[in-house]
Amino acid sequence: MYIKTIQLENVRSFTDLNFNLERPDGSFAGWTVFVGGNSSGKSTILRSAALALIGPESGGRLMGSPTGWIHKGQSKASAVLGIKWDKECDKFKKGGGGNLKETFEAGVRWVTEKKADEVPYFRSVEKRNAAGGRIQTPERGPWSPNSYGWFSAGYGPMRRLTGSSSEAMRYSISKEAESRFVTLFREDAALSESEEWLRRMHARSLESANDEIRQVLDGVQSLMGDGLLPHGMKVSRITVDHVFVKDCHGGRCHRLRKAAIRGELRHRQ
Repeated sequence: MYIKTIQLENVRSFTDLNFNLERPDGSFAGWTVFVGGNSSGKSTILRSAALALIGPESGGRLMGSPTGWIHKGQSKASAVLGIKWDKECDKFKKGGGGNLKETFEAGVRWVTEKKADEVPYFRSVEKRNAAGGRIQTPERGPWSPNSYGWFSAGYGPMRRLTGSSSEAMRYSISKEAESRFVTLFREDAALSESEEWLRRMHARSLESANDEIRQVLDGVQSLMGDGLLPHGMKVSRITVDHVFVKDCHGGRCHRLRKAAIRGELRHRQ
């Protein structure tokens, strides 16, 4: 799937924001980059999109308190995405979606009904058909834990590999959708689970002749070496017990966690 449009209304610093991410030729492939100074709202856009992608149930657990999301002086806010889905990859619960258009909307909203200081309700944005029935496309598609496809993920600016809190770790190892976005919302979350995943995938590639596993592992390893890891680190070797990286200071090979600690100490110095 691809995000086609992003619409924010009264979400934090944005009173009315609309982005159309479709390219002039009708494609969606490639990177879309939001550029702005500190506190300009970049994280708000990404977090709002994440909440709309995973829905109010998973999003509510990940977001924590909904207080502070509504623009000052307003009583409600919403984040709505236009989603272009792939019929080959994205499936709907109970076999639905066969007659669905190429795009549909998924959104969440924050609402206060009484006092201005009241904790807002966090709910889905409801859409209805011509007969008045509630459209449940997101619930049967990207928000459903039992539907196939609909992959999305996001990470925050810290990208550290050690020091995750116990609560953040609980979200990270969860099988729910919030595990794919935990570092985007929590600064106390680290990418330490990436080492376990790499080792597990490497073991599977040795046990199986499945080329797809090898392709996924090679792709992730290439991505991690393209500026994703801190301090110029690159994955050099993976075994069933350890992940080894080389840093940009002499190219020495270290185990991933030890290298991350070395890098953090060097950065502090």
